[in-house]
Amino acid sequence: MIEAGDPTWQSGERANMVIVYGGRTQDHLKCYTLEGIEGIEKRIKSLKLGSPERKALERIYHGQSCEVQVFEDGRIQLPQKLREKLELGKQAFFTAASDKFLIYNPDVFSEQEDDIDSWIEEQGEEFDPETLLPELEDIE
Repeated sequence: MIEAGDPTWQSGERANMVIVYGGRTQDHLKCYTLEGIEGIEKRIKSLKLGSPERKALERIYHGQSCEVQVFEDGRIQLPQKLREKLELGKQAFFTAASDKFLIYNPDVFSEQEDDIDSWIEEQGEEFDPETLLPELEDIE
């Protein structure tokens, strides 16, 4: 719930969120709650000041993002430049991705879905995607 991730949200108001659109090669939008983007900001600040990694992440997450509001009915209005970046017509494809959701041009998502399906098929009939997950005790 986006409202839960906006520390300033109050009932009757619109929740805020951040859309990271990235550079030329990013073919989707990454949508974060304010708390989610704050977590990324903390991780960026932990990197060495002036390092190439920090500079790149600052450019992407600060300079190639925008804050938007969520309408009462759950809709968001994408700025024109983001619709143009994805070459969106009347439809967009939304998908969950752990701590964020992603927005794609439906055709681009379909192509990527085909790539993932092909990879899974290459693993053989007995392949169980759950085997990719680390054991909980390994990550706690």
